[in-house]
Amino acid sequence: MKRYLDANVFILAALSNEGRGRAAARILRETINGTPAVTSTITIDEVLWTIWKQTGERKTALQQAGRLFHLTNLSIAPLTSELSRLSLQLLELNPSLKPRDAIHYATALSLGIKTIVSDDSDFDKTTLKRQVLL
Repeated sequence: MKRYLDANVFILAALSNEGRGRAAARILRETINGTPAVTSTITIDEVLWTIWKQTGERKTALQQAGRLFHLTNLSIAPLTSELSRLSLQLLELNPSLKPRDAIHYATALSLGIKTIVSDDSDFDKTTLKRQVLL
């Protein structure tokens, strides 16, 4: 069964060697070792921007974002106009969602994925089951 990986999984794995960062790294190892996962193309932007902003290191941010393309068993779903439209509908139905979270939610729904790995509790108010990073 595929699971959806929110951007914060990649960000925490790259930036933290403590609790949630170790849990995120474990999730990525599980993916590499055979547990299929999906994320969205917007994850690349989120990873790049957040790491660049937090570290001030553009080169490091580019390297970390580029690694997503090389993770075995990770599919990167494109952001289509249909998914954008669905994300707007989900934002109307879920006032607590942020725009990028709605895109992640729409992507998972469109692929029939029922579980999202995320540190973001906003997904608790969706139909997705959230796997918490512990």
